[in-house]
Amino acid sequence: MARFSSNTDMGRVQAALIVIAVVRYNHEKQDIIQVKKLYSRKVSRNERFWVAANSNETPAYMQFVLEGPGSIDVAHLRKAVKEASAANPGSRLIYKGNLKFSKWVDSGIAPPVTEVDGSGWSGMSSEGASFLNDPFTDATQPTCDVIVINGDPLRISFRAHHGVMDGRGLMTWMEDIFRVLRGEPPAGSDFAMNEVEFSKTFKVGRRKIYPPENIAPTGRATGKELGIIWQRWRKKGKFSDLIGQLCVIAASEARKKGAGIFRVGVPVDLRHRLKDTRATGNLTVALILEIGPEMTARDITEEIARQLKENHDVMLADIGVWLDFVPLWLMRFAMKRICTRQHKTGRYGMSGAISNLGKIPLIDYSCIGFNPVTCFILPNAVEYIPFLMTVAGNDNGLEIVTAMPRVLSGQGRLDNFMDNIIIGLNG
Repeated sequence: MARFSSNTDMGRVQAALIVIAVVRYNHEKQDIIQVKKLYSRKVSRNERFWVAANSNETPAYMQFVLEGPGSIDVAHLRKAVKEASAANPGSRLIYKGNLKFSKWVDSGIAPPVTEVDGSGWSGMSSEGASFLNDPFTDATQPTCDVIVINGDPLRISFRAHHGVMDGRGLMTWMEDIFRVLRGEPPAGSDFAMNEVEFSKTFKVGRRKIYPPENIAPTGRATGKELGIIWQRWRKKGKFSDLIGQLCVIAASEARKKGAGIFRVGVPVDLRHRLKDTRATGNLTVALILEIGPEMTARDITEEIARQLKENHDVMLADIGVWLDFVPLWLMRFAMKRICTRQHKTGRYGMSGAISNLGKIPLIDYSCIGFNPVTCFILPNAVEYIPFLMTVAGNDNGLEIVTAMPRVLSGQGRLDNFMDNIIIGLNG
């Protein structure tokens, strides 16, 4: 046993022990603070659908692609992504848990930035762009990333699994990346409410669920090849009642192939109800529009306004809570069965979806050396839906991308469909 020669020695030892205890307490306190600050949010029913829909053939992600002359320092970009993602932890999420108890949890790891050779890619279709198709898995990979596609012009793709972000959420994250690239501080967001939790705060009625009775715009499925293809079109000019015009033309194309009901989903960003709130999450709910044969583009614009006035965007679907307790593997199995049946019968849960992100302020996505002249958004297309269309505007006009299952797009049908869309659009 140690002996102390004086009370002074004993005092020194006691003082040292106190210092050690204080240091240990502060470390433990820091650990507690770190745990408390760990960003997470509940996975909503809609987000679980996108997790289940994700597969090698149809990865359920969306992409925002910037295009223009110039170059970018990839090392600098990686640092900017790391800093912006720390300020927006919704970009670093991984999937944890099971059933309704699942959560998106901050991994603490910045989304990866990779480089690929895109010199042989036209940028106008999915052909030759296999580097954009690497799927996100449920938990072992990041749910967001950045791909620098070297070529002339330079293209940069910002990808996000649709379970963690919607189009506006992806743009929120991107804005902060470019703020950092320009030497500005990121605005950041730690908003952690999903669209179901937010909608419940309005205490409105339930929305109707429609049966799978809708026709596809390109007719019946042919063949059995799985997967999605997409193509991109441009149209100059300014357009009124844009969503209405697109709905009318698409419905007309469908009725050329046969009679039936044509319903389309029009995503609505709930952020219009969140004044001055930044959020990277998936806060989008689709309004369902039935497009009758006699409807005009103006009729559809007025129908959208009516549904928004009556709070349809914050109405939850009239589905039992039992769906929250269906495991992902069973959801995937059921989806495959439903897809097979839909393609066989030619009747779908929806005819398609059209998403308009409005005019994109390209200045927000520029930095030294790279000033994009246009951008386009690749839809989160799945086999489940006959077509998904995204529309984005800029000073040069419209960028329209349509994605479609291979069994509905073959034999030139997607080309013909979009040719008629472009011809039919009136400024």
